[in-house]
Amino acid sequence: MREDFYGEIAKHVAEPGSGATVSMQTGQPVTSGWATAQAGHEHVEPSQTFSEDSLKRYAGANREPLEQAGYMGLWHAEGGRGAGVYHDVTEVRPNTYRGGVESIARGYQQNQDAVFNIDRMQELSMRPKNRAEQRGTRAAMRSLRAQRPASVGPETTISQMSPEALGAALRGRRTIQEGR
Repeated sequence: MREDFYGEIAKHVAEPGSGATVSMQTGQPVTSGWATAQAGHEHVEPSQTFSEDSLKRYAGANREPLEQAGYMGLWHAEGGRGAGVYHDVTEVRPNTYRGGVESIARGYQQNQDAVFNIDRMQELSMRPKNRAEQRGTRAAMRSLRAQRPASVGPETTISQMSPEALGAALRGRRTIQEGR
């Protein structure tokens, strides 16, 4: 990893509303895929104390899971309750139909609030709390539905399922196969 990695990322995420998903191997921002945080490694650093050093502390405390997952996700939430820089151990799957469906299932499994499509900069809320989150989730699901392979018959409508129905399928341990 580059020597200036943490300093560059801290500068990139310093402004409220910014974020990044970064490869822990290369130090480069990820530009494509579906990002899902792993439960148990979340940390919110107050905006006032977020720095290169706070990033290094988080990475040191989560070294093994970051190496296994391969990615660190950061998001600088704006003012109000919940403001600060969110740090996550993050999994990234390809920006494909299957990658999206697997990320949604994994988001439910990890009890996450949302998954994120990096290509489209779209958040898909697992449990939308307001109309804006509902609209964002519907838009993300439409984008995912547009990627559905032609080989998937009309009887397969997983991309049209609500996030709650996908979560119920996961809890019921029904396998989600490619394209189904």
